Amino acid sequence: MGEPVIFSAEGSTSGSSPIQTFAWNFGDATSAPASPNATVTKLYEQSGTFLVTVVATDANGLSSSAALQITIDTRLEGPVWSLYPVEPRSAITLQFLQGELEGFSGCNTYSGTYTATQNEDGTYAVEVSGLVTSQISCAENLMEQEEEYLDALGAVTTAQIEGNLLTLTAPDAVLTYYEVGTIKPEQLPALLPR
Repeated sequence: MGEPVIFSAEGSTSGSSPIQTFAWNFGDATSAPASPNATVTKLYEQSGTFLVTVVATDANGLSSSAALQITIDTRLEGPVWSLYPVEPRSAITLQFLQGELEGFSGCNTYSGTYTATQNEDGTYAVEVSGLVTSQISCAENLMEQEEEYLDALGAVTTAQIEGNLLTLTAPDAVLTYYEVGTIKPEQLPALLPR
């Protein structure tokens, strides 16, 4: 997600008259209007599986189409993640970006550094270090939630992304997040880790 995908219909062959235009539907409610260009670039803003279709139309108005199903995965870097569940009227967020992480921990903002290496099975080996907070005092339940969260985040060793869910695993804790702007976990109870 967030990286350009290049689609090409350059292998199309014309019949008795030359192909004049190619029109694309990207399967995410967006499309590219008819154009003589056989190649198009698309930036998907959400993860999911999409059916991409192209319609080639020749000089006589005859057309033919082809379709391709693609899957766009969420990446560890870039999206803002929201921890689930948290104390009522509270939020905890996390964003990984170029070796640095930051977020809101329910009471304070925090930042730190991380390394992430993608494993062959699609998970990530993660190491978080140097966590610091803005150190504002809040209600006791929020301060306790924040302390437990930052302790667990500092001990994370593995990250796994499934759909719009991110699971960070530490020796004594599992942190589950959903990608901000997507369906919340309570709307997809079957996807929550047990």
